[in-house]
Amino acid sequence: MPIISVNKASRTASAEDAADRARKAARSLASADILYNTVDSTIRGHVGAEITAALPASGRAIAIVAPAFPAGGRTTEGGRQLLRGVPLEQTEFVKDPLHPVTDSHLRALFRDVPDVEVRYLTLAEVRALKPGELVANGRKLLIADATVQDDLALLVKSAADPKSILWCGSPGLAIALADYVGRADEIAPSTATTPVNLFVIGSVNPQSREQCSRLISTGNVRQIIIDSEAASRSPALAAERAAAEYSRFASGGDIILTTSEGSASANPRSIASALGQAVRAVMGSQSVTGLFLTGGDTAESVLSELEISSLELLSEIEPGIPVGRTTGPHPIHIITKAGGFGSPHILLTSAALLRGLWLGDKK
Repeated sequence: MPIISVNKASRTASAEDAADRARKAARSLASADILYNTVDSTIRGHVGAEITAALPASGRAIAIVAPAFPAGGRTTEGGRQLLRGVPLEQTEFVKDPLHPVTDSHLRALFRDVPDVEVRYLTLAEVRALKPGELVANGRKLLIADATVQDDLALLVKSAADPKSILWCGSPGLAIALADYVGRADEIAPSTATTPVNLFVIGSVNPQSREQCSRLISTGNVRQIIIDSEAASRSPALAAERAAAEYSRFASGGDIILTTSEGSASANPRSIASALGQAVRAVMGSQSVTGLFLTGGDTAESVLSELEISSLELLSEIEPGIPVGRTTGPHPIHIITKAGGFGSPHILLTSAALLRGLWLGDKK
């Protein structure tokens, strides 16, 4: 996707001039698939005036404002912009020579916008969003909390139609949007000349652990272990490390992705997110023909990361353990299993089945 960047140079302009520049830029780029209005992560400048002017000119239905940049210590909580946990008006930015920040509340940037046209998403609401459920519903402005990068990713994935939105944020939201838009191109087409299965075991159920051990003991599988504590702190970093570990493997053979035992403080949701991101990273460089997913959160995370929203059900390999297939020119067969389901040899029999299904597709 080609990218066009327009520098409005509006920080030092008057509010009226800044709004006019934003309006002209939005109008000239209105035909773009994705339109992004950069916002300073410390909300300096004429943020409200520019967004208010740009929205009608852009032809978009709603502006989503999420200026958090967690990697830079900028977060949004309770509708307020914070720097390393401190409201902006209590930081050095209150003394900014051009745009001193005297109010960290994002709603204060849009005083001229009626309440009826504004929706505010708390952190809990952001984290409860489902893919594709977010629509304008008559609102002109949506302000969202975010304290970690995953919050911004959820916000982007929740949009029913990303092209109908004027996205307004700092590098944090831009990263999430670029990751989402570019994801389809990151997954290597399954053009393998030999089948490669990827087993993803997120469940800590003892039965699942035993099933893993039986597969690993065959010596025919390469294992990657994600540290549960590290994943709880930073899913993205844990996934990055897993991908780096995979890159050191010789080519060929099945792969099994598991987690360490972890402690009671380990965050299951973060671990599932790390597994999903790791699968996407591996599949960006390896043509995988079959997936086996253990654990409901794990399956949801992986399928979401791969943007797989539906499967054609084929059969059951064992009671309660379905076998499905994605659609498209390069189908991937997928088996999903709850942690406590399956016989001790389920992974062994699944590996054989997935290879057989791939061979059947090649005929």
